Amino acid sequence: RWAALSYAGPPREARRGIDRMRKLTNDRLAALLSGCGIDLAADAELAHALESALDATTWRLLRVQQGLSPVRARRVLVRTVLALLAADARA
Repeated sequence: RWAALSYAGPPREARRGIDRMRKLTNDRLAALLSGCGIDLAADAELAHALESALDATTWRLLRVQQGLSPVRARRVLVRTVLALLAADARA
């Protein structure tokens, strides 16, 4: 996704790349969570929150801008996802 966002070619090609990666990522996440009884199709807000938390740009922010090691960045992402799922369970 980062490559698509920073792509210098025609915007239409970049948009197709971003859309394709979003669909792939969201489909994989939905399949994973459906095994836990969570239906992302029924909760667009949770789906958007998880997509934002797990986006490659979030990883880049943690690693490059915040200077976290891969281990610490992974722990931050796990904590973020668990917090989103816990908040959703309480709602």
